[in-house]
Amino acid sequence: MYTIEKSNFGRLEKGRSILDIPTSFVVFDLETTGLDSKMDEIIEIGALKVVDNQVVDTFEMFVRPKTSISPFITQLTGITNEMVKEASRIEEVLPLFLEFVDGFVLVGHNVNFDVNFIYDASMCLFLKPFSNDFIDTLRLSRKLLKNLYRYKLGEIAHYYGIDTTGSHRSLKDVEMTLAIFYKLQEEIINQYGSFEAFQNANSYVPVRARDIEVTHSAFDTKHPFYQKYIVITGTILGMTRKEAMQILRNKGAYLEDNVTNRTDFLLVGTQKGNRKSTKLRMAESLQNQGSSIEILPASVFFGNLKEESKI
Repeated sequence: MYTIEKSNFGRLEKGRSILDIPTSFVVFDLETTGLDSKMDEIIEIGALKVVDNQVVDTFEMFVRPKTSISPFITQLTGITNEMVKEASRIEEVLPLFLEFVDGFVLVGHNVNFDVNFIYDASMCLFLKPFSNDFIDTLRLSRKLLKNLYRYKLGEIAHYYGIDTTGSHRSLKDVEMTLAIFYKLQEEIINQYGSFEAFQNANSYVPVRARDIEVTHSAFDTKHPFYQKYIVITGTILGMTRKEAMQILRNKGAYLEDNVTNRTDFLLVGTQKGNRKSTKLRMAESLQNQGSSIEILPASVFFGNLKEESKI
């Protein structure tokens, strides 16, 4: 069973996930030893700085972790322990990256995952929050490419005819993400006529569980959310409440607005003022009474998405 720790409600000074089309920004991507930003380590950072829609600078550095890179991560990324053995530690690399992105909006694919790693490392090492706002091409893709079943970076690249050779290395993934970002901007104009119309169409509207309908009929019956009753509380960083609910519904979950005795999972996002919501307090009360309800931090949810959104 997952438990809520105080650290899960941190990152109070983290930047916002925004829907915007800036002309100057930094696209970035990390390779890491795992999915947990509090336990795993960054092993590569890649970034491109774009000013007035022109790439003006590149950042690409290995990071030497304190633990060994597993065979699985080596197979996935192509990064070996030999490749990073002479690299600098994160204490030296991170300040250079923070300087590189200072003052810029960030762009990435499922970028909330990467932002969390940078935020946690910066706080751990320097007690300095990472507050850059960010734009998520995964979030944009879900809004604009309704005909796709999955939204992995590689699958979106293939959809647009973008070369994926060398993927799962930070800078290559950054180049793919930048190309996809420009394609998605074209989608916005084609579908909405203007960016302003796109923003207005995707402004916040309160959503109820009963309003979320399944948009496809194929379910993974082995998924842990399949045919489970799920409630959401707090802010889900990196996507709207409706988007999070739609993802869960498409995995075969039964959505509810309030925690009850039949609730299987409570998905907990950032809490206002770092205070526990009524739903969270109710779930904890039920647990104390012997209920099997599980309380899932948003980081677990995003960890799941990380696995599904990369190549």
